Amino acid sequence: MSHPEIQKYYEQLAAGYDDRRFANSYGRFIDRQERAILDRHLSGREGQRILDLACGTGRLMEYCTDGLDLSSAMLDLARRKHPAKNFHLGNALHPELPDRGFDAVICFHLLMHLKKEDLAKVLTGARTLLKSGGLFIFDLPSGERRRIRRRQVEGWHGANSYEQTEVRQYLEDRWEPVDEQGILFLPIHR
Repeated sequence: MSHPEIQKYYEQLAAGYDDRRFANSYGRFIDRQERAILDRHLSGREGQRILDLACGTGRLMEYCTDGLDLSSAMLDLARRKHPAKNFHLGNALHPELPDRGFDAVICFHLLMHLKKEDLAKVLTGARTLLKSGGLFIFDLPSGERRRIRRRQVEGWHGANSYEQTEVRQYLEDRWEPVDEQGILFLPIHR
């Protein structure tokens, strides 16, 4: 899917996004899993600058100082929830923020929407936003999980997946992996 299509999709979805995605037991489970990862890796970083790349409605902004998203409707909701935070309208593939030097960048539920060749752009963009030694936390759809579940993807939503060897190749020479979470046998969205 093209970026304008993704933007339009989330503009239309924004008003009920939190209720549809995270207010039910399934969504709360996903939310708890993501927060456990953030708690483990971001605890002790209070006072540091942390960016949520593709922050959406600001669901995880209590961990962050700044959020960036492609959808102005999603950002409007995020600003209402977190008026003291900094929000930026922009593209995660080419993030143009006036003040870089983040201590950490998080990115959930974005890479599943993008073409595989865009992963390198997001990794490069995140790297330019981080201070030396900064931390980048992100999720990817698992090729292994898709094979085990024999999932056939239709359309663009969550249409790609990655093998561990592929991810390591993308990270090679540019990143030092700190941790790797296993396969979660639940879809991100129903």
